[in-house]
Amino acid sequence: MLAAASMMAGTAHASLLVEQWQGGGAGSNGLSGVDSVIASRLPNISQSYTIIDFTDDPAGFVGEIPGSSQWPLAVSLGQSGSGATANNDFAARISGLLTISIADTYAFRTYSDDGVRLRVGGATVISDNGYHPEQINNGSLFLNPGSYLIDLIFFEGGGEASLEFTMARGNGAFGLVGTLAGTSTQVQAVPEPSTWAAGIIVAGMVTGTFWRARRRS
Repeated sequence: MLAAASMMAGTAHASLLVEQWQGGGAGSNGLSGVDSVIASRLPNISQSYTIIDFTDDPAGFVGEIPGSSQWPLAVSLGQSGSGATANNDFAARISGLLTISIADTYAFRTYSDDGVRLRVGGATVISDNGYHPEQINNGSLFLNPGSYLIDLIFFEGGGEASLEFTMARGNGAFGLVGTLAGTSTQVQAVPEPSTWAAGIIVAGMVTGTFWRARRRS
């Protein structure tokens, strides 16, 4: 848990950073491959989003949040559909600072095609290293009031590429991450995979080229 962390300039509550790495085995070598890619090169694109609900198959992906957005890289390249180059062999990282004001057990849910790994405050809550159709993964963690780094990794080999990320407090209904009563999120850099393994958490600024953010209300 971080006692304090600086928010990136221009960001707001209920916002998470979405980064994508495309090609070069970014999505075809599982979680270890994603870690290697993230540690070795900058993302192809970085944008701030309030809703984590992406797909390359709007007609076929059914999650808990109505509607979905296209993946940022596909949008920036003017591509669409599961056959698009931008929508295959890619990895995504969703990161931010989750602030909790009410102590409770919090549940986290991913609905994805293909695999994911979620860490909250350094603790692994969900780990799915598989290639599969749409699948729900659940995990939970007791959180005291404070701020916790969210680090959600997603990878896509081929075919449909979809990811939805929600959370709930106690036995409550699942909703958008950071918008539940007593929670908020801010865009926040997370450490590279090697520093997670060493148990070191360092707050810092993200480097690289930032594209204009497209947000959903």
